[in-house]
Amino acid sequence: MKINLTNKQYRSLLKLVFLGEFMVNGPRDYDERVKEFDEIEQYIYSFYKDFQLDNCIEKSKEDGCYYATKAFEDELTDYISNYDDMCFIDELIHQLGRRDFLNKYGEDAVGRMSIEERIKKEQPFLDVYSDEIDDNDIDNIGIVKK
Repeated sequence: MKINLTNKQYRSLLKLVFLGEFMVNGPRDYDERVKEFDEIEQYIYSFYKDFQLDNCIEKSKEDGCYYATKAFEDELTDYISNYDDMCFIDELIHQLGRRDFLNKYGEDAVGRMSIEERIKKEQPFLDVYSDEIDDNDIDNIGIVKK
């Protein structure tokens, strides 16, 4: 199969490949990386000269691998930051809501609830934090010393 891309489409593909590989392999140690993603990244990056995108990708003289340029990485930091912020807020809401839900009903009682009952009873706890963050960001969330 052959896929024809315009320069603009290839540049968008580079962004997607960079961001996807970053999400999968970014948090991993080198020996734990998902090699299939490294391989497809290298393959896609290898066409950068065909699209005159030297400002996005460069080939290392040291190891022969292709890397995103600093300028190209900098272009993508807002995507990463926005995604990280969204994940953080979502996780914060779920962790705090779950904590309060378990504190009210207890783990044993929650364990005996049907999935429908758990969802129905937990949602108000999630809504409290979701509404608070929607209204005030995380300004009012903190530790109260007793």
